[in-house]
Amino acid sequence: MSDERYRAIPFESYRINSGYSALLPNGFKCPVEAKDEIASLLSHCSSFRSLDDHLATYLQTNLALIGQRSPRRFIRSLTNFLWNSVSSADPKDLHFLSKWNNYRTFLEQLVKQNLLVSETDLRAQISHEFTNDNRQPISYLCIPTVGRTKLLQRCLESYCNNAQYYGRPLTVLVAADCGASELQGLVEQQSHKSSSCIWMTPSHREDLARSIARRASIPEEVLLFGLLGLPTVRWKAGAVRNSLLLATIGAKSINVDDDTLCSGIMATGQSSTNSTVTTINECDPTQFWFYADKESLHATASFTNVDFVGYHEAFLGRRLGSAFLDSNRTTIRELCSCLLNDLYSGSGIIALTHTGLAGDSGMSSSGSLYGVEGESRTRMLGTEKTYTEAMLSRQIVRMTPEVSIGHGTLCMSTMIGLDNRQLLPPFLPTFRNDDGLFGQMLKVCFDGYYTCYLPLAMRHEPQEQRSYPEETDSFVFIYASVLFQQCVHEMEKTLKHYPGGESRLRVLGEHFINIGQLPATTFRNYIRKLALSVASTRLRYLDGSLHRHSAKPTYWANGLRSVMGRLKTAMFSNGYEVPIDLSNVGSDEERMQILRSTFYDYGRLVCLWPTVRKIASQMRFEAKNLIE
Repeated sequence: MSDERYRAIPFESYRINSGYSALLPNGFKCPVEAKDEIASLLSHCSSFRSLDDHLATYLQTNLALIGQRSPRRFIRSLTNFLWNSVSSADPKDLHFLSKWNNYRTFLEQLVKQNLLVSETDLRAQISHEFTNDNRQPISYLCIPTVGRTKLLQRCLESYCNNAQYYGRPLTVLVAADCGASELQGLVEQQSHKSSSCIWMTPSHREDLARSIARRASIPEEVLLFGLLGLPTVRWKAGAVRNSLLLATIGAKSINVDDDTLCSGIMATGQSSTNSTVTTINECDPTQFWFYADKESLHATASFTNVDFVGYHEAFLGRRLGSAFLDSNRTTIRELCSCLLNDLYSGSGIIALTHTGLAGDSGMSSSGSLYGVEGESRTRMLGTEKTYTEAMLSRQIVRMTPEVSIGHGTLCMSTMIGLDNRQLLPPFLPTFRNDDGLFGQMLKVCFDGYYTCYLPLAMRHEPQEQRSYPEETDSFVFIYASVLFQQCVHEMEKTLKHYPGGESRLRVLGEHFINIGQLPATTFRNYIRKLALSVASTRLRYLDGSLHRHSAKPTYWANGLRSVMGRLKTAMFSNGYEVPIDLSNVGSDEERMQILRSTFYDYGRLVCLWPTVRKIASQMRFEAKNLIE
């Protein structure tokens, strides 16, 4: 038993009288009565460790249990005990040794009561639950575009040729935010060459919105906003993505931007047919490699033609544990309660697959790079030159070193797979970072949905030269989508009280509606508080990184302090709460009115989205395709 690793089964605790609680572990039909100290001990066993490691951590955390021993004396006592040198322990340490034996016995009893599960038992349970996992192939390749003819042509040829080479039959669905005839010609030309291609114009999306609204008896303006966005705001990528969600309902799809290419870099030691699969308990498991320019990236990186669809298909839509069974290299690391419970019970699905990228970072700021850790930090800070290049050049490789599955919130829709057979939240139809908000809502509203990050970086090569402009730095200033994300964050605990994604979407949507119905002055005051909360979180993030690394190296610390200074200056300025991505629209009052109406309109869309999906599903079943 000493070499085995254990962790607690997730449980709810109910106080019954002084010193005792009723514990109801997940999967148990009856509660278990336990002393409060046992419940406390069990709650500390939240990750897989040996019993001795659990006990050492618990006793050191609760020094009162061992006579307020200092950490130094605690370690000495523990060492003496483990090496059977009890004779060398002074009398004060005997109390500690007695406690150690008592709590060690408690832990062994918890194992016998199945309140602590071992890794071995968990793997056996996974094997039992996932002997038959039905796979459905990916049906669609979705490409949102904004009228970039050359990029779309390059993108279509790249992905269609790859799918044909690997024998992956796909329907390509191109949704444009314009009705340019030359783009339609490209799609039709590609359809004649290899794959079935469908063209979706704004007029198609408008017709779809009106048809569903009539059938569902909901206000037309809700779906027109959801599928077309706001006419006063240029960025409408989320509206295009919502149209693609409805057009591919009941199927699995891969979504790629029109400035990407189907050529990738695999992480070291990984392949599309043999990858290490691990669990994660973090929002962003990706690592960074930095390059001075595009030429140096291409000179170093080895781009290959990979079975892009097949790699997504190996995980997308799979039941959680089946992904572990198919790999002969699995690692169970930190597990949240939901992930452990879903592995153990046979529930939970991979709703989103996410590849990394190689080329342009796709980020609107380099500010978040000041907090990178581990090997990414080592690579970035190798020399002052490499640090400067990382802050100025947008050329990176960003991916996970192995297949990583968990409740990650990182969602960059540059290249993602979606299991649209399940209820998914709608994208924010207008404003940037709609995908970031989507990823957060997926995590908060759907406990049984998981994201799988693939150790594959695909080429992202925009046509234009991009930079990190200080005047619109999204880490310093406020973007509209970040305000929605802060609302979701503040609602997370409340939403946990509601079962199922549909009810949580309704509650969250009603919250957005209530915000959008506030009087103008009250609304702006509320938004100001949200903006200041965001700024405070970012400053604490930077300050924590500064202290964690003792402000070393100096050139990094100076750059970090500079960003903190700009952020402080911005947050104390008048109008900080006005989103920077509305800067080209009228006065501050007009911008806040647009934001207020967006809260209201998006709230209604979120509330009605389950109904919209059901009607769209019925229409698709009847007509086979919603846009032909």
